[in-house]
Amino acid sequence: RWSIPHGGGARGKRIQALIDSIPQGVAGVQLDYVRVPSDEEASAEKMDDISHFVRTFSRMLRRARPGCALSVAVFPTPEAAENRAQDWPRWVKEGWVDFVSPMIYTESTDAFKRDLALCSAVAPASAIVAGIAACADEASPDRDSVRAQLEAADGLKGVSFFALDWALGALCGHTDAMR
Repeated sequence: RWSIPHGGGARGKRIQALIDSIPQGVAGVQLDYVRVPSDEEASAEKMDDISHFVRTFSRMLRRARPGCALSVAVFPTPEAAENRAQDWPRWVKEGWVDFVSPMIYTESTDAFKRDLALCSAVAPASAIVAGIAACADEASPDRDSVRAQLEAADGLKGVSFFALDWALGALCGHTDAMR
């Protein structure tokens, strides 16, 4: 079950335990599920609490592992992010994260471009690593759609592919999507 414990002591100890498990020299850490679950309603209090967690994690990580980049998987549109209590534009602006990975998982190149434009309106390209669905429950775009999405993401910090099940042998219908 999801939880971000209230109170600095418990939160700080849990964060420190995570950071202590990161070997020296690791180039970066990505956090996922830093949001309210889909069956919970977001609120200003939960958004503040999650932002406090990100800020605290960032500060502790930077002290313990200087030079280690921090990123977070986020919902791409302002409305979707707000509904999950993710104030990720603030996290970027405040420098708490080095970049975000908006989960723009769609088969539609037009929807990908629209959501990417919304991301780019609130964060610089240097702070965006666009998440592209390669073979996921959410979307399984064909080869041409993946290529078009990669072209649309040109100029960003980078891209990440989600759910590369096909690469691990759990094929989902179009094994040549990345050829």
